Amino acid sequence: MRQLGTPGDTPDWVFAYFISSGYGITKDGYHIKYEGMDYDPPIYPKTRSFKTCGRVSDMHHFTDKFWKWLNELDVDLLFFAYPQNLITNGYDKIKPQGKAVWLPWSVDPEYYYPRKREYDVAVLGSCGTPYPLRLSINHTIVNLCIKNKWKLLKTPRPLYGISPHTPVGSAEKMSIKAYSEKDHILVGDRYAEAMGKSNVILTGTSIYRYPVKRIFEALSSGCVLMTNDPNGSDALGLRDGVNYIRINESNWSKKLKWVLENESEMRKIQDAGRKLALEKHTHEVRVKQMIKEMKKHE
Repeated sequence: MRQLGTPGDTPDWVFAYFISSGYGITKDGYHIKYEGMDYDPPIYPKTRSFKTCGRVSDMHHFTDKFWKWLNELDVDLLFFAYPQNLITNGYDKIKPQGKAVWLPWSVDPEYYYPRKREYDVAVLGSCGTPYPLRLSINHTIVNLCIKNKWKLLKTPRPLYGISPHTPVGSAEKMSIKAYSEKDHILVGDRYAEAMGKSNVILTGTSIYRYPVKRIFEALSSGCVLMTNDPNGSDALGLRDGVNYIRINESNWSKKLKWVLENESEMRKIQDAGRKLALEKHTHEVRVKQMIKEMKKHE
């Protein structure tokens, strides 16, 4: 970082990703050791000719100490993965508030795309008390699929803290299987492939109503996304019954049955979801949004 001020070799902006404070701001400062890797904060020169920006997520982990640290770091622009109305004591702690911007997750549509369908429904990702809808689904989905002869892909048991985005070194933690097949480890390319092979993705946005990554992955993969309503759904372009289906703990099974028994309507929703992802939620779109915000802070 200290060498970035070299004449003739200075960038306009430097971008950093700040891992949530749930993994640790220690008494010695910001330092994280997670999944066998060490993370330290960027140390910017006090006098610099470039602008700095960063991205943060999982705001429910944040403590006053983390917000204070972000302000002390004196970053010019902060991109948040989730919208401002999630936590009342969040964005207002950033000074000045104008540098805090919502920039949702995005996808590569050439990585997440429709494949030949092999599964009627998939239930992927972390599960536990922060995800009451996912827990409700996990408790009954296997028997429901057996009864209706639907082919299912899901985690073998409800777990929290385990995700298909888990680093490959910890892949053995994420055992996903079809109820009629052997176990599979699905991370990376294999996870994206499994997503694209599923007609329906059942998920939930957590008690924080986060617009999580899986929303965008499912849309881009041409699946019918079935989830509870995330914060910011209107701004994201989500329209219930058009490009996704809104569900809750009491109606998800009934709506799932309707989707899988009405193939023509299912295909319309799948196509509309994919179209939404291509128009509003690709990496290319997000980069343009980032550049637009950066120009405001030049």
